[in-house]
Amino acid sequence: MTSLIASKDSSSDSAEDIEQLLKLIFTSYITCDESFTKQQLQIMITRLQAIDTSLLLHRPLTALESLILRLHSQYPSDIGVFSPLLMNYIVLEKGQSFFIGANELHAYISGECSLPLSVY
Repeated sequence: MTSLIASKDSSSDSAEDIEQLLKLIFTSYITCDESFTKQQLQIMITRLQAIDTSLLLHRPLTALESLILRLHSQYPSDIGVFSPLLMNYIVLEKGQSFFIGANELHAYISGECSLPLSVY
């Protein structure tokens, strides 16, 4: 991921600064040269597939790593496969919910979802 974005000094940790940094990172990778992005995606996928099939590493893939492989199999060479790396990946069980504010970057991946909206 670091190959896809420009470096930036992030000495401040305010919520607004972090939000701006995430916007910069997302914009940098989503507008990056397509051939370079596809090359970086293939490097990541190859690494994750090696972990998944290796007997030497002695660890299963994390939920996020498995998600990235699944997204890549559903959307080959789509740079959106990198997006979960910039988000909080959560899995909700039946009966659970969470709140996400307006204008927050989010994605619904699978399952059943109800998204209530308020209109002023």
